[in-house]
Amino acid sequence: MSTSQADYDLLLARTKAKKPKEVPANPPTSKKAGKVPHTPVEADGYTFPSGAEYRRYLELCWMVKAGVIRDLKVHTKWPLEVNGELIGTYEDDANYWTTNLKYGVKRLEAPETFIVEETKSKWTVKDKWYQRAKKLMFACYGIKLSEVIR
Repeated sequence: MSTSQADYDLLLARTKAKKPKEVPANPPTSKKAGKVPHTPVEADGYTFPSGAEYRRYLELCWMVKAGVIRDLKVHTKWPLEVNGELIGTYEDDANYWTTNLKYGVKRLEAPETFIVEETKSKWTVKDKWYQRAKKLMFACYGIKLSEVIR
């Protein structure tokens, strides 16, 4: 039994399926794969480049609920300027303020501190571009990045 184009179109209309895309004669070449394979995760309106970063985000959310940290922000962009000239931007994984609570008990000796955090693997922490951004963040803002190595 052969189906005609009209039957095919009718079937697509009933099932609300999309027509398959036509393959171009010369398909565009895809980007070169990175050194470290990872699968992006979308959650809570954010796109996390890796599962490790997403799992760390979930841990930080629990820490906010427990009162250990406050003012959690994700994927904040930091302009990197040297001598008044913008040389690039840096996007962190997360930044937050630590509280002086530990196990529900207020600790007077522990001041609140501002943390800018990066989730890295043992390979990506050595990346020359990351090392350069880390130095620029310290030079521009006086902030040392906190690395969570997974």
